Amino acid sequence: MDYANLRDLVDAAKLLAASGPYLPPFMQGNVGACFANCMRAQELGVSPLALAKWTYVVEQFVGGQKVEQIAYESQMFHAVIEARAPITTRLQVADEGEGDMRRCRVWGRPSRARRSRAISRRSMPRRISSRSASCARSGTTVAGSRARRCGTSSPTFNCSTT
Repeated sequence: MDYANLRDLVDAAKLLAASGPYLPPFMQGNVGACFANCMRAQELGVSPLALAKWTYVVEQFVGGQKVEQIAYESQMFHAVIEARAPITTRLQVADEGEGDMRRCRVWGRPSRARRSRAISRRSMPRRISSRSASCARSGTTVAGSRARRCGTSSPTFNCSTT
């Protein structure tokens, strides 16, 4: 969605906030959260409703204080990379190891390279790699491409580290 001005974006956020069960509970009726969601969706080139479904709140304790931050499911990173990154094939996924040492590796073939390589912070667009996300396999919250643990074998993104 393209918004001509700030007023259009605010109006879209108000409509989105009133969309009820189409949103996660923390966004329902929260115009500010919906405004931020609409801005991020425009930056990434995805639907605000799709991005809202990939969004959740992570609670952490920092210095004894509870801090809430927005995080994204790995599915969002996967979709954005497949849609916008200069890769010639779909992303490939492989599980490695057992138990706490279980890892999933995600890689693709960049359009100008001769061999596949794992997508790392340096090869991902800056906007995508700097966001918090969750490994959809284990629920482990991570920043950018730093997911460490994988628990199931569902083929989703954001579990490769370098």
